[in-house]
Amino acid sequence: MKNLFVIIIPILLSSFTLFDIESFQIEDGNLIWQKVHQTDLSKNEIINQIKLSGEFDNINEIGESVTANISRKKLDFIEMGESNSSVPIYIVNSDINAFVLFEFKDDKYRVTVKKIILVQKSKDAFSEEGEMTNIESFALKSDNSEIKNSFTKKPAQIIDYTLSKLTKIDKADNDKKW
Repeated sequence: MKNLFVIIIPILLSSFTLFDIESFQIEDGNLIWQKVHQTDLSKNEIINQIKLSGEFDNINEIGESVTANISRKKLDFIEMGESNSSVPIYIVNSDINAFVLFEFKDDKYRVTVKKIILVQKSKDAFSEEGEMTNIESFALKSDNSEIKNSFTKKPAQIIDYTLSKLTKIDKADNDKKW
């Protein structure tokens, strides 16, 4: 009976995780994040929501895709139930900048986030406010061909949560009275 619990508990715990490390990939030695979202919205409705969201800068339509930038967005670890002391300091002390590509097809759109940069929020003993560090410094092993195990824990989960929340486009509630 004891052996049965040893087998079943890890299976149950792994089935409850909402995080998918598969969203992170290495492309030409750089870490990218990519996710496909199903949607009932048209391409034009999604583009309008991207523009109206206020979350993106430098939005450009290019054929069947849209490019944009994310500038100084907060990493949402507290919203995930984490505290300053439970996540690595480079996550606590950083905002995120990145390049975003939205691609559209039928009832879905794919988001690819590249050039992920951590921006230091404030001056400390090791860094100046506004100092920028490529995510690869923390996420990839020295040859940039493999993701570090330490990154696949909370840092990757926090970045995945933040980017998923930022890029999930839902129908706007236009019925609000103002």
